Amino acid sequence: MFRKSSFIIFLLIIGQITVSVNARVVDQLFDEYGKVSWTVEKVHLTEFEGFLARNPEMIGYIIFNWSTKHERVEMRRRVNRAKTYLLKRKRVDPSRLIIIQGKKQTQPRTILQPVKRGLPPPDFD
Repeated sequence: MFRKSSFIIFLLIIGQITVSVNARVVDQLFDEYGKVSWTVEKVHLTEFEGFLARNPEMIGYIIFNWSTKHERVEMRRRVNRAKTYLLKRKRVDPSRLIIIQGKKQTQPRTILQPVKRGLPPPDFD
C-alpha cells in the first residue's frame, strides 16, 4: 500500500513539473538581451537551440526592438546574423525559426521566444 501511494505521489509531482515547464514556455519570456558581444550572444542562441531541439513541437521566434533609426538597422543586421548562426551552425530547421520586427523602445533588445506550433506569435511590448 505504501509503495503504491508513494508512486502515485511521485507521478503527481512529475506531472506538476511537466505542466509548469510547458506553461513557462507559453506564458513567460524565455530569454532577452541587449547589445551584447557576439560571444555572449552565441551563448544565448545555443541555449535557445538546445531548447528547440528538446521540444520539436515548438517554433522559435526572434524579435528585435530598437531605440533609434540607426539602431533599427544595426539590430536587423544582428538578428540576421543570429538567424544565420542558428540555421547554418546549429542546424535548426528553417521552418522552425521566425524573425519579427518589434517596436521602437527606449533600449534595443533581442527576444528569443519558443511558442508551441499552432499558437499565435508572441507579442512583447
